[in-house]
Amino acid sequence: MKKSLCCLLLTLALLLSMGAAQADANRITGEIVEVASPGDVQVLWDTGAFEATFNDRQFMGRIEADGTLLLGNGKNALRLGALPDRALLDALLERLDKEPVFKSSIYSSLFTHAQSIELTANEVCGYLRTLLNLCPLLDPDGSLRHVAEAQPGGDIWATVTRYSAADQSQYPDALTLQLNVFSPVLPAVWIEYYRTDNNGSNFKIAVSNQPVTDWDETISALAETEPGDGSLGKLISGFTATYDDGSETWHYLEVTLFGFSRQYQLEADIYQDDTDAARWRAEIVINDEGAGSAVAKLALENEASSLTPAPALDGLEVVDGTDGLDEAEQQLLGVDGFSL
Repeated sequence: MKKSLCCLLLTLALLLSMGAAQADANRITGEIVEVASPGDVQVLWDTGAFEATFNDRQFMGRIEADGTLLLGNGKNALRLGALPDRALLDALLERLDKEPVFKSSIYSSLFTHAQSIELTANEVCGYLRTLLNLCPLLDPDGSLRHVAEAQPGGDIWATVTRYSAADQSQYPDALTLQLNVFSPVLPAVWIEYYRTDNNGSNFKIAVSNQPVTDWDETISALAETEPGDGSLGKLISGFTATYDDGSETWHYLEVTLFGFSRQYQLEADIYQDDTDAARWRAEIVINDEGAGSAVAKLALENEASSLTPAPALDGLEVVDGTDGLDEAEQQLLGVDGFSL
């Protein structure tokens, strides 16, 4: 059951993040196919709210006036930090735009121009607080939040580098964006986003528990770890692809997790109608790569609806996740942390 519910929540996060038809009410219907707990799914969603039913279990969520997220299951609710908006990334890109260009052929003859900025310890901790307010389970023992709230000062803890093509007229959408965090008191972090055009992209998020001298070697080692072995760290690797046949646009997403309790792989095929943005269908599979079998499969379809969600969140016991989750709060919610 927990695997199915996790799959459902992952799918909601994926599909509700799509820009299509968010101004109007929508209805998603479908089913989850799993040996342990198959069932039907219905989701009503509108701007700022959703209501989901999986068999006889109900989940709901809404964005509060202050931007925080409230997620409930009928018994209690969890408050999470506000979702970051595009302005967070735009601010970094604007800083990169102002930096001088230096020549680099580290990737290929395509990416020959680079720009880089440095982030101070205080800036890194600011971004870390935003992440932990939204995903408190990343820090079950509170150690990361302790660092994030310590105001460590102006030492350089990270760099952001963008590689682009020299000929912007021919390759306007080609870029590689990298974040390298090398704090003395945080795990080493590497985030890379690679795109050659609008038809697809590749990404990696790596967290190392050990000092890093070469991220390529570290990422290779993380990708070879056995399922359940998180001693070296964790790696999330994936890619996207997009193709438009003239009637509908196909979006494909593949994500693989290394260094977690199981080596999961998520595959999502999303087909969006080119003439009606509210209409799309999705096929999603979560595989357990170690066991060589599917954990869950979902078939979903979305269309505009006159029905609107009415999340029944008032009166529930609210657990505030924006200040972290202690062991008692985790037990109340029935979740386990997955520390970095």
